[in-house]
Amino acid sequence: MFLTVLKATSNDLLRASNPLMVSNAYAVHQWLTQQQDTTRVDSGLLYHVEILQDSVNMYIQSIVPFNVSNVPSTGFKVHQENKPVAAKCTEGERICFQVRALPQKCAQRRRYSLYNTDEQIKWFKQKCVNHGLQVDACEVCSKEPIYFTKKGKHVTENACIYAGVATVRDADAFNTMLQKGFGHGKAFGAGLFMTSATL
Repeated sequence: MFLTVLKATSNDLLRASNPLMVSNAYAVHQWLTQQQDTTRVDSGLLYHVEILQDSVNMYIQSIVPFNVSNVPSTGFKVHQENKPVAAKCTEGERICFQVRALPQKCAQRRRYSLYNTDEQIKWFKQKCVNHGLQVDACEVCSKEPIYFTKKGKHVTENACIYAGVATVRDADAFNTMLQKGFGHGKAFGAGLFMTSATL
């Protein structure tokens, strides 16, 4: 796998000839997929946008090198280009992690967001078990909704930033998740499971 890191200040984005609307997750998704010759799924594209007080960081993971040729026009600068990242962890390995995820429950064939912190952590721990991971320590660092406009409709998804320490119990299941992403909303900036190797 490869990890590319883009960085920009607020002024960089304002001065850009083709600024990337980082507040609109669908616009980011469209731009990222346009840089590749394949679909997001085929290129294994996962990303995480970190909006700080006066700057923005974007982490992009892919199974093929990410094309950075059009980055300058957006206001971003390439901080790290296609650094190879280990795609495998071994059973019993302890890792530090951070991930943006959409805690949800299913009822009557629909998904509903979870807003209670205890329920959000319980949901996350169970999802981790399904992916071969035992959570040793975990907290919800922040609750950051994902906003996007698609086909003229304004959509808000409830998202949380989870961080903590975990132990790999099923290496195959966990390594598959590392490549394919965690949970729903991967097209809109959720699901990039960042470990000690990428943080």
